[in-house]
Amino acid sequence: MKSVSGIVIVSLASAILAGAGAADQQFASPAAVVSRYAGVANVSSPAGTATPLRVEIKDWSLVRTARGVRLPAAGFYIAQLKSGQIDTEIAGKKEHRHAGDFWTVAVSESMIVTFPPHSQAAQLQTITLTLGGGTR
Repeated sequence: MKSVSGIVIVSLASAILAGAGAADQQFASPAAVVSRYAGVANVSSPAGTATPLRVEIKDWSLVRTARGVRLPAAGFYIAQLKSGQIDTEIAGKKEHRHAGDFWTVAVSESMIVTFPPHSQAAQLQTITLTLGGGTR
């Protein structure tokens, strides 16, 4: 049964990403997206008030495409390249990434992933943090 739920998650994520809008039609969707965790944590401020913080951990399987892959803007997130080599473009700034690299993406930004020569696939993990704890 666990494999069926994984397929459903990947299918739903693909459907959501496919309907992301006309601007995203020039980019390919990730090969697979698996949600590893989603929940809300209440974080205390120095004044003692609790603020809900939504936390989502996702694994992204990416394969080389002619158009590149756009990861949607989804709040502030931390990304780690688990395997492979990729080139990222965030807010107009291009960077080459190696397995083990960590970086951040601001709240209103999306990330475009392309592959350098001789690189065909990569695994990426994101940890998204959103204030308010609302559902996505």
